[in-house]
Amino acid sequence: MKQLSDNVIWRQHGKAPEDWGKLIRYAGSLVFAVAAIFYLQNAITNVFQWQSHFNRLEDQSISLSELEYGRYRCLQDQQRPMVDYGLASKRLASLSKDTISNRVILKNTTIIDGDGKTSSNMTIVLRGSIIEQIHSSNEFIDDLADGGVIMDAAGRYVSPGLIEMHSHVGVRSLPQLWASEDVTETSAPVTSWARAIDGYKSNDLAIDLIASGGVTTSLVLTGAQNIISGEGYVFKMKRNDSPYSMLVNTSHDTNGKPQRYLKAALGENVKKTFQHRLGGPVTREGVSYHLRHALEAAKHLKQQQDVWCDSTKTKNSRNRLVHDPYPESLELQTLVDLLRGDIRLNVHCYETEDFYSLFDHSDEFGFNVSAVHHALASHLMIDELKSRQVAVATFADEWGFKPELYDTSFYLPKYLVDAGIPLALTTDHPAGYGKLLTYQAQVAYHYGVDADHAIASLTGVPAKALGLDNRIGYIRPGFDADLVVWNKHPLQLGATPLLVSINGDVVINATESLWTGIHPASDQSKGPPPQRTQKQNDPSACSPGQNDLVVQGITSDFFNDNNPDMEDKQHTNGTGTAVIRNGELVCVGKHHCRTLAQSLVRENHVPVLNVTDGYVLPGLTLLTRQYGLGEIPYEDSTMDGKHTEENLDHIVFARNGLRFGEQHLERCHRKGVTRLITAPLTDGFFHGMGAAFRTGASSVLDINAITCPECALHFTIGHEAKTKAISTISQQLQLLEEILTVRATSRPEYERAARGQLPVVVTTDHKDIIAQLIKLKRKTGANIIIVGGAEAHLVARELAEIELPVILWPGLCLPLTWDQRRCLVGPPLTPLSNAEALLQAGVLLGLGNWDYRQRHAEDALWEARWALGAVGKHSDALDMVSRNIDKMFGLRGSMEDVVIYEGNPFEFGASVAVVLEAGGIQRCWPEIEPPRFGYQPGGWKV
Repeated sequence: MKQLSDNVIWRQHGKAPEDWGKLIRYAGSLVFAVAAIFYLQNAITNVFQWQSHFNRLEDQSISLSELEYGRYRCLQDQQRPMVDYGLASKRLASLSKDTISNRVILKNTTIIDGDGKTSSNMTIVLRGSIIEQIHSSNEFIDDLADGGVIMDAAGRYVSPGLIEMHSHVGVRSLPQLWASEDVTETSAPVTSWARAIDGYKSNDLAIDLIASGGVTTSLVLTGAQNIISGEGYVFKMKRNDSPYSMLVNTSHDTNGKPQRYLKAALGENVKKTFQHRLGGPVTREGVSYHLRHALEAAKHLKQQQDVWCDSTKTKNSRNRLVHDPYPESLELQTLVDLLRGDIRLNVHCYETEDFYSLFDHSDEFGFNVSAVHHALASHLMIDELKSRQVAVATFADEWGFKPELYDTSFYLPKYLVDAGIPLALTTDHPAGYGKLLTYQAQVAYHYGVDADHAIASLTGVPAKALGLDNRIGYIRPGFDADLVVWNKHPLQLGATPLLVSINGDVVINATESLWTGIHPASDQSKGPPPQRTQKQNDPSACSPGQNDLVVQGITSDFFNDNNPDMEDKQHTNGTGTAVIRNGELVCVGKHHCRTLAQSLVRENHVPVLNVTDGYVLPGLTLLTRQYGLGEIPYEDSTMDGKHTEENLDHIVFARNGLRFGEQHLERCHRKGVTRLITAPLTDGFFHGMGAAFRTGASSVLDINAITCPECALHFTIGHEAKTKAISTISQQLQLLEEILTVRATSRPEYERAARGQLPVVVTTDHKDIIAQLIKLKRKTGANIIIVGGAEAHLVARELAEIELPVILWPGLCLPLTWDQRRCLVGPPLTPLSNAEALLQAGVLLGLGNWDYRQRHAEDALWEARWALGAVGKHSDALDMVSRNIDKMFGLRGSMEDVVIYEGNPFEFGASVAVVLEAGGIQRCWPEIEPPRFGYQPGGWKV
């Protein structure tokens, strides 16, 4: 029954129990078949998927051309730029033996080579763009002359073309305008990808100016406003349509990797650039981090490149499926090249902490530093620089305008040369004037650098630092035909190129009158001038505060033309005598004065000071921009400040802000500049009331400190004086006319100015503004004085007719701005300089100090002598910085102060022996550098 019932149950469900086995067997077979089909299908799919994967891998691998390019880059990574010292021989060997028509023979020369060595009576033979031969002129050379050009140098000095190792010519072109200011890309702290050549203006007017100073080659660098500003290039100073045709160093020239140059900067400049920007450094710590961060990224890219190159070294590397091209980065590749040793790094830095930070990064990341630039603290770390074989590209006369270069030394170049550190002198054009590169060497020579190193600092040393001493910097067979023919020894003050050749092409050639008349023929044979010597003072002969003194050994007297006791002006062989009695210079001469001196020595025991080649001059008086109103212009806390007063009824007085006893005034006084005139500082139109004061005063409490408390009203008319309230030059001129006419009664100072009793000083350069001031003087009779005067020569006759004086600043014209662009730059480009043209026209002429960056205030006598060139006498130069200034302002400085020099102060080599002023002797043999605070070594003190 149970079985029956079970069957009934299963039937009710459609299956009988006895059919279950079959069902199981059928189901198993079905599952197996399905599994088998699925397995086969999956296997087939996997095969196709793997094939697709391999196809994709094959598709993702780089092309053959990409692989070959990468391998080429790998080969390049293994090469370094080399200096081919066989280049000269190769060039000479390639010269055609048949073609001699392009020969130029320069005979009877005195060669000063790139190491400073001098050879007389030499002949230089040029063929095309190179120097072919150098002979003694006594050798037979007639066979060389067939079909060529012969030039007789008449014994003149011939040097290699000078080399400027730090310039911004072409990327900060003249006249300076915003549209052509392309020196620094400041969109980021590190812009190593920037290239100076991309902003280089190959027709910059400054190129000719620079060449006219004998500079034939310039390293044009990007700026110093960020940490790494970009890649610089070396250009010849010969204007061309294309910057590429001016390049000195290309792969074609070197038959390999060319020399390359990268600019970096540490210190104040970078901090100042980013102080108000997000994402940039504002401390030296921040500068260090950003530099290391960029170098770290470059190091990683270099490692990736090296790994890629390692993976492609075998012949079967194509089968190893290289999926990515050679790793590159536009932003980082320049830094990678630096780490590989392909680039010469040139670093702007001043302070010792910046040097050590730089060298720390150099050690960490393994790059070399080719040269440190500016580097005015480099004398404090001589051993470190020597151990790293780093060159120094610096100045001889820049100091003081920011803390980084405040505590420097006149003797910095000498310290470096004496230590054996390569010294290249620069101008930083246009921050300095690229035409005046020789002046840097002249000043360095004056303060102790020997003549050979002074010349080498402009030629052989920068050539080697650039890796180009196989072709420039020397007068050698096979080298570039870059030559300069000088009117006198290039270390003499005012030395001027008469001819400049670049690659055998004459780019500068003075007029015939300049060749024959610019200086006496005897100057051609003179060597370098004497060097300055610092004598130790003997207190028994001369002491500050002393009232009586006899000085023997006087050669020339320029003190007082009208004093009958001042006998003949020239005293042969230094036989003259000067007598100081009761704090006054009472006589200079050979007869009466000598008799008086003998009497005073015998009866009053007056001490005697002996000098060699003594010169007696009045103390110098100079108009300056801001001397006396502060010490470090870039550091507001050290300055009186700039006022923004636009209310013409209120006058600011400079006398209230004067500060004494600091280095700028000290250095002036120690060099014979006894009085200065300075106006209040402003960026606007009306400065206020200027004051004249003594540089040697200790404070305003000194009875003679301020010699003219209300010396002149000072104004600036021009673009730089535009403000929101006085926004046009027209308004400036109108307001000045109102002050001298309808406003004259509003203040007693204006009334005095309108009557001509108070000088009105107007700083301006443009000839049409000067013309308006001529009209204003004709209308009012005011005592107007032009300051600046870059284009004053264009109206010189009219200025002379109405006796309107001019104070030039600078004395040596640089057409830096739009309003200065028509100034006379002087020989050899123009027959006369600004100063010469104005002097010839009869204009009363003075010299002011316009630039707080340099020592031109202390060296005013040199600048005046140079500015007057061939037409000016020593007395004319002296008057520009003494009597003429006194006459313009109604002062008596030249009648009261006396400075006695040992040596000719109108040339290099002189030293101040005595400064007499305010009724007594103030200084005896003053050291040029004021004493500084600092650690004085010594033992224990009991």
